[in-house]
Amino acid sequence: MASRASSLESILLSTTTTHARPFARRLVVYQTIFHLVFVVIFGIVCEPRSGRCPAGNFWNPDFWGEVTCRTEYCEGGADCNLEALIKAPVDAFSNIFFVIVGWTLMIIGYEDFVYFREAWADTKTTTKAFGGIEGGATVEGGGTSFSSNGIDYSPSCPPNVLASGHPVSFMTHILGGSILVYAGVGSWLFHGGMTSLGLQVDMFTVYTLVTMILPYLFLRFFGPLMPEPYRVAFVTHGTLLGMGFSVIWPVFEQELGIRQKPTTTIPLGAATNFIMLLLHILMWRGRFKVRERRDYLVLLAALVCMGTAYLFQDDLKFCVGPNSLFQGHAVWHSGMALGIGFFYLFLRQEREVPGSRSNSFGWRERGSSSTRKGGRELMTRESSASFFSFINVICSFCVLAQSPAGEGFAAFWSMSMVVSVAAGGTAVFRKYQTEAAVGFLLGTTAMMAQLFFMMFCVFASYNPELASASATDATYAAFSFFLMLSYMVLSFSLFKFRADLLPKDPGLINAVVTGGGKPGVAATSAPTTAV
Repeated sequence: MASRASSLESILLSTTTTHARPFARRLVVYQTIFHLVFVVIFGIVCEPRSGRCPAGNFWNPDFWGEVTCRTEYCEGGADCNLEALIKAPVDAFSNIFFVIVGWTLMIIGYEDFVYFREAWADTKTTTKAFGGIEGGATVEGGGTSFSSNGIDYSPSCPPNVLASGHPVSFMTHILGGSILVYAGVGSWLFHGGMTSLGLQVDMFTVYTLVTMILPYLFLRFFGPLMPEPYRVAFVTHGTLLGMGFSVIWPVFEQELGIRQKPTTTIPLGAATNFIMLLLHILMWRGRFKVRERRDYLVLLAALVCMGTAYLFQDDLKFCVGPNSLFQGHAVWHSGMALGIGFFYLFLRQEREVPGSRSNSFGWRERGSSSTRKGGRELMTRESSASFFSFINVICSFCVLAQSPAGEGFAAFWSMSMVVSVAAGGTAVFRKYQTEAAVGFLLGTTAMMAQLFFMMFCVFASYNPELASASATDATYAAFSFFLMLSYMVLSFSLFKFRADLLPKDPGLINAVVTGGGKPGVAATSAPTTAV
């Protein structure tokens, strides 16, 4: 019995969320080896120049559409293999990493569901599951603190929302893994056959990934403001809508008569991954934190993989030839897939901030219930404005690259203002909660709403028939409109809840600013003498 208890303790003393999962680990390793071996053998046997695997009638033009060698992915030219079954094997088979990461997510999600099912067997423990009440040491002010060397979770006490075994978490893993597998297969269909239908399927798998990521993003930041049934419905409908959109669009594109070529939306979809990383880095000091500093190596790996992939997205810059073993677009496929996998592992390491009632700004909630409600509403407005702001930054880069000097300067100026307001607003919410700082932020947000109203009018006024007009103009106009609304709501909320944002005790204002640089740490003030 003692040896069994010691063994269990050694398992639970792990400083990661990887508990005893020998079967899951073996299954992940086996499926990875199987997929890699399959790709290598298939690639060698069906090498296009060998003629061993002719296309025949596999890519039937009546169903798949026209077969063409596309030069933008370094797959065209005199060496194009139109008669081969797999016309661009390196680009096609590099999508196997999406499949591997997708299966890994599904395996880990199922194992979590089985391991933590105790937490959901009894409804009384449901409210404890995400708070860590049963696994952490009690700290001053209530709540729990997770020790890096102690038992921080058990089958009845999951560590966080993602690694909880909750039915919603299980559904997220299954749908997320399925989407990654679908993305790998969809991209393989295009690069293997180079057909028009395959191109549409490939493009809209990117939309699927984005529409899967966004519901979790909103659940993570805005979930604490929503009752449990609404969170479940939000994630369920969001993920199913994302999968349905990406499947229905390419299949019924001809019947719907839609001829709009996706251009700007594709790099915007890829950039959403970076937006997630930026939001996490900016807001980790609030409601969530990462327990171990070494976990940032996983975040660094995600950034390196995604950054390298984005660097090689334009395959023509690194084009050697369609039959070369090195293909820049293959680096894009593998880098994005591995980056998603590393970022998923990083999210699993999150723990709640010690001290319970901390909000997303990093300072303790205080005052009446209406004050806390005002703070929560401000948190939602500020998070929404930040989310659209970072998308606008990506749009600005697109406009800078494709627009004349005047438009480019306007985009650059608005982008600079967005970054400045985001940094300044974060400082006000987290530390400098003074009358002057709140008033200055209120005026700045109102000015930003006016600025983006003007930007919307400028970019929406271009005549689509003019040669100077492009998809970036329409995209930038749309996001300028959303930013105008976001800043209007944020400025109105700041005006309405400006008193709730400030400490009720004037002595706390100086304490917040001078409390050792730590939000919510009050400095000791000298007693005052009545006059």
